[in-house]
Amino acid sequence: MWTKDVGRAEAGSYNLLTIIFEVNLKLFSKNPKKKVLFVLRDFSAEEHDGEKIKQDLSEDVKNIWQKIYKPQNLEDKKLEDFFDFEFILMPHMFCEKQKFNEQVEELRNRFDRSTKNSLFSADSQQKNIPIDGLAVYIGRIWSTI
Repeated sequence: MWTKDVGRAEAGSYNLLTIIFEVNLKLFSKNPKKKVLFVLRDFSAEEHDGEKIKQDLSEDVKNIWQKIYKPQNLEDKKLEDFFDFEFILMPHMFCEKQKFNEQVEELRNRFDRSTKNSLFSADSQQKNIPIDGLAVYIGRIWSTI
């Protein structure tokens, strides 16, 4: 998401978050929590207050959660019961190219399960899908959606 689009429903693709939340409740409500990673592009400490941006985006996400359809047995559940959120503020790709590349490399490394700060849970309940079954798994999810 572009930093400038925080608070702008259409530009910030908030409608996509609505779909993600509703489908997650429908398909995965019994599974472990999911991580939602917001990568905010073109952040500038001179122009923006990072904590305020995170707070504003968190409030927007909570408002989306309040408005979505929830099955009757999940109406009283909180957003935090299903999701963990993380925010990464990325510098401008052209104005701060070196910093941008460093942060991209840090983020890339977090996609490795063996790294200390991996994005993936070490939770043994996490569902691991073999690569040759991925297409079938995704197809079943899509059919349900």
